[in-house]
Amino acid sequence: MRVMRLPLATLLLSGCGLITGLDDFTVTDSASSTTTTAGGGGGASGTGGQGPAACPEGHADCSGTCADLATDPHHCGTCNHDCLGGECQGGQCQAFTLVEGLAAPANILVEDDRLVWSDGDRITVASLDGTGQKTLVAGPGVIQRIAMDALHVYWTNAGTGEVTRAPRDGLGPSESIVSGQLSPHAIALHADRVYWTDPSDGSVRSAMKDGSATLTHASGYGQLRTLAVDGTSAYSADPATGEVMKLPLGGGTTVILATGQADVCELALDDTHLYWTSGSGVHKVPLQGGTTVTLAESDAYPCGIALDVTAIHWTEPAAGTVMRVPLEAGAAEVVASSQLEPFGIAVNQTAIYWTDLTAGTVQRMRK
Repeated sequence: MRVMRLPLATLLLSGCGLITGLDDFTVTDSASSTTTTAGGGGGASGTGGQGPAACPEGHADCSGTCADLATDPHHCGTCNHDCLGGECQGGQCQAFTLVEGLAAPANILVEDDRLVWSDGDRITVASLDGTGQKTLVAGPGVIQRIAMDALHVYWTNAGTGEVTRAPRDGLGPSESIVSGQLSPHAIALHADRVYWTDPSDGSVRSAMKDGSATLTHASGYGQLRTLAVDGTSAYSADPATGEVMKLPLGGGTTVILATGQADVCELALDDTHLYWTSGSGVHKVPLQGGTTVTLAESDAYPCGIALDVTAIHWTEPAAGTVMRVPLEAGAAEVVASSQLEPFGIAVNQTAIYWTDLTAGTVQRMRK
């Protein structure tokens, strides 16, 4: 049925004569189910057909939500950039405490949906938001370093002389896979093997991930406390000589990649370069050897190190800062300041995580 309402002063209808004095007239057409009204305006109710009101000055329309990009933690700097629980200041997400009340959290790892950190003689696994915490081990001994693959978390224990692992979902017991070591320290995983250093005899050793088939790849160096591994070589730094070294896993001549490197704290590598933090800054060198490049100078003893596809991140415990710089060099940027003693650091696609030894916390900040 069609209904038409028309504003007319007069209307002549066939066979009905002249009708006068009508402001509105409704015509119904039974062949249509629509009603058309003339007069009274059109468009969206209350808008005169102009659409939704514009956002106030200083705000952006984020899919129908007017957001202040300088302060909105769900739209920080740009629409839909969520600070994951942190505040937004000046369009930048801020760090916030994810876990607190720890004794002395040191190492930290993040992979897929798991966050793992060491705290004295304890190792804890949790979801990325810090919830669902499960203790993998609680003493005895001294946890030195940790590593993680898709199934297990591995760690070195200098107090017991063991390399140990536990299911990373926290649903099974820990197991010692290698024992009888003097003082195992740094640890790394590659393919089906676990590697570690022992500063007591300056060695690099490995075993299958179940602890079988132990090999010694190098020995007789200084107190090797750092380690990175790829398919053919192990990389470490000798604090006695200040040398950063490439040690062939299958035997052969050691390659000195860099010299004059005092107080090397941690190593990291990608497909083309080795990176490290030292008492003088953050550096890189090609894996095949070449010129050492200083990415950032610092006298604040850079330590923890983590890479993503575009940048290298590190902690400066002495300065209380977390920093980053592009992998291809550029200006260093302060990620977070006013920390007490940031130490270990890890990154994934969306966030940066670090431990604070003195504050006893795990921090997170959206990239």
